[in-house]
Amino acid sequence: HIPLPPPPLSSASVPAIVEAFHQTYERLYRRINRTIPIEVLNWRLIAKAPDPLVPLRPEPVQRGLSNKEALKGNREAYFSAYNAFVPCPIYDRYALRPGMSLQGPAIIEERESTTVLGPGDNATIDAYRNLVIEIGGM
Repeated sequence: HIPLPPPPLSSASVPAIVEAFHQTYERLYRRINRTIPIEVLNWRLIAKAPDPLVPLRPEPVQRGLSNKEALKGNREAYFSAYNAFVPCPIYDRYALRPGMSLQGPAIIEERESTTVLGPGDNATIDAYRNLVIEIGGM
């Protein structure tokens, strides 16, 4: 970590950056060689902005809803717990509604990712349509 001079940075800042590097290097390694040119390999920027206000509205949770409307089909998938390929229901993530629950093994597909429920896992859909997964550990 090499401290930088106050912004704005420009070519006039280079001597101060080089000196800060040499001081830090000497403090860490107890030696210095000013004849070897230094090279910046990485820059790291830490920035902070206000948290966005995202108005989330919970939906009613209806317990006991059937997940059949989210079922897209079945596919065999390998699970080491069974040491075999087993039939797996495939669910459409966007068709899951608050209150639905799924038992593993199962696969939940969406455009951005795929969620795999292993044998013994359970998932429920909460009021914000989050997948809440309880790992069964089979």
